[in-house]
Amino acid sequence: MELEASSSSRPQKCNVCDDTGNGMHFGAFTCRACAAFFRNCRLQRCYEAGMSSENFQFCRDLIGAKPVSPRKNVYRSGSVGVEEGCDRLCAAVGEGVWRFGYGLQQFQDAPSGQVRFVGKMGKEEVLSFFETDFLRASKWFTYLDEFQFLDKEHQILLMQGIWHVWSRLQKLSISAMGRRLGICDEKMVMVSHQNEYAVCDLNKIEVDMSWCTNYSNEQMRYFLDTSHDSYIYQLMDEMISIKPNDVELSYMLCQLCLQYAGQRFQGEILEFCEKVLGFLADDLHSYYVKQMKMHNYAVRVARLMKINNKIRDDIRKTRQRQEIAQAFNVWHVEFSHPEIFVDAKT
Repeated sequence: MELEASSSSRPQKCNVCDDTGNGMHFGAFTCRACAAFFRNCRLQRCYEAGMSSENFQFCRDLIGAKPVSPRKNVYRSGSVGVEEGCDRLCAAVGEGVWRFGYGLQQFQDAPSGQVRFVGKMGKEEVLSFFETDFLRASKWFTYLDEFQFLDKEHQILLMQGIWHVWSRLQKLSISAMGRRLGICDEKMVMVSHQNEYAVCDLNKIEVDMSWCTNYSNEQMRYFLDTSHDSYIYQLMDEMISIKPNDVELSYMLCQLCLQYAGQRFQGEILEFCEKVLGFLADDLHSYYVKQMKMHNYAVRVARLMKINNKIRDDIRKTRQRQEIAQAFNVWHVEFSHPEIFVDAKT
């Protein structure tokens, strides 16, 4: 049984990931995302919420469980044939995160194998990185079957909101890979840009902001993510330690992006995101149990979700800085589609 949190009560944090809680789910106070995941894997509560491994239902799939319903009514729209389209997805149940993992490999590698050091960041570089991130995030989400059955308007709205969220975790992942392989040292951040790797030291990089503000770099330091206080440096050790594989990283990206989109846009987008996350949670459970032969994976998933939670905290800080910048007219550049850059890092 699930109990929703009272609207009049003081907001509490999820016992699993420390995000804003939604209510009591299977004996623990959690958010919607954690409740969906642990509901689908039959885990009554995770270790962080006091779970004992002795209570885990091993061999759960051998018991006469109720068959999973086909993925229907993912998104309600009068102009899209969702019923017919979703029928074709039934054969692919359990493959979602695997397809995502395969697609992710296409964006982590640099075809040329070259590594370029970036010592200066100006207008050309900033817009080039923005463009690459937006296009890659959009292409990666095409590996999600359910995304194809959104109408074009909602596809564009979704990608306008989550491309920079996708980019945050992707940069962290590639930087961690670069350090493990010895491509860059502990002071460097690495990204896959176009057909090569680009590395830079955020604390030493020369930034030219004259194209978008009249203030000096020293005055703009508060608004820029160019120091060792960056979330990338703060989360790097944990990312290297846990070393998520492509399937796990794909789930992290989806969970981070879709939860953000649901909270930001609400309504039908929220409904779509929650249902897709539920499907992917089933897929991840199947991957752990059937592919990895790992029945007791709660602690590992909790560690992955804590990284996501730290990135969400960084997004909130970015939003606060943007609000201050807007109040004092810090930026003089105008974008044709400003909604694309809401919560995006400079």
